[in-house]
Amino acid sequence: MKSSPNTLLVFGLAAAAAFGLGSTWWLHQAPADTLVLTASAARAQASGGPSATATPAVPAVPANAASTPGQPGVQAAGVDISTGALMAISLPGSDGKPHALAEFQGKPMVLNFWATWCDPCREELPLLQTVATRPAFQDKAVVVGIALDSPAAVQSFLKLRPLSFPVLMEEGDAGEKLAARLGDASGSLPFTAIVDRHGVVVETRLGPWKAGELDTRLATLTAAR
Repeated sequence: MKSSPNTLLVFGLAAAAAFGLGSTWWLHQAPADTLVLTASAARAQASGGPSATATPAVPAVPANAASTPGQPGVQAAGVDISTGALMAISLPGSDGKPHALAEFQGKPMVLNFWATWCDPCREELPLLQTVATRPAFQDKAVVVGIALDSPAAVQSFLKLRPLSFPVLMEEGDAGEKLAARLGDASGSLPFTAIVDRHGVVVETRLGPWKAGELDTRLATLTAAR
């Protein structure tokens, strides 16, 4: 049975439309277990076991993602962790030593969750590097990267693109769980939590920062007492 040109055209347009809708959905949604699978693959790589060969899917966020500036001392919505529990979190650093977040308490802290396979994360790193080294924030604020990736991948990445701010790495699924308790329920990256000098999570953000935004947040927090 032969199909008419019009039938083929309609079929083709329908297929293209379906693909477009599916692609658009994927950009803004991800399977609920995407981050879990990625973390599992990273742990398998770290232990020398089998891992997925495909690049992990990155749950993307809208380009205009934004957050409401937080107020010092007021905990951000969606955060499910106390100051004491947050400061007690300890993860291995890129220097091979364990580091508790309490080491950085006493000054505003930017906790940025990222991964080497996350394109938006890699694109955001230069901005974080600039903020971390800005003279106005020297000894007044700290940027801490938390890589939800295999330690081997992170170390290889840092050899090519060194960062001046502390980088902590996943241990089991501790980093993944921390991100969730800080409000990253979808497991999307990059994700940032801003902590004031007293250890209160005052703002969270899903998606990359734009130039100047993080400077404004930190200027407010460094000036607060």
